[in-house]
Amino acid sequence: MTRAEFSHERTLRPCTSCGIVGVVTELNPNNNGLLVICPHCESKRPWGSLLYLKQNERKRPARPPLPDGETLDSIWQKFGDRCVLCSAPKGFLHQVGIGRQVHHVAPYAEEGHRGPLVPICAQCHAVANERQRLYWFIRRVVMKPAESTVEPDAPEHRSTVVGRAVSDRQS
Repeated sequence: MTRAEFSHERTLRPCTSCGIVGVVTELNPNNNGLLVICPHCESKRPWGSLLYLKQNERKRPARPPLPDGETLDSIWQKFGDRCVLCSAPKGFLHQVGIGRQVHHVAPYAEEGHRGPLVPICAQCHAVANERQRLYWFIRRVVMKPAESTVEPDAPEHRSTVVGRAVSDRQS
């Protein structure tokens, strides 16, 4: 909700906790966000899920179209109209109201549309994205090679890996 929409709604919409009209905003110094609160009952969520107001009207730029003129349907057809994780057919997903999406195997943030694209249902896509984030964290933070204070040419410790020592020293 924008600030302009909020100005109009605050005169009409009551707090869900106390039922009184007239919620206000409070500046959060930590993130500079406009927190919506009820001054009467001090509820931090007077309108349910709305927590902060948008401070500007800018929108993120849209992603460029898929490469080589591909579409959601063409990518799904290449894989037999099934989700690559759960194998649910396109018809079943439509029947139960689960959306169809395209998953970037190489994360879009790193590779754009250069990596492989696979069909995936909305339920599995959330799982796949979390797996990618966990893998990224483990690869970059947990498995990050330890910064060695030993001279790099020292024969007794040529390489180390966090969690286990690897030595090229011959006994």
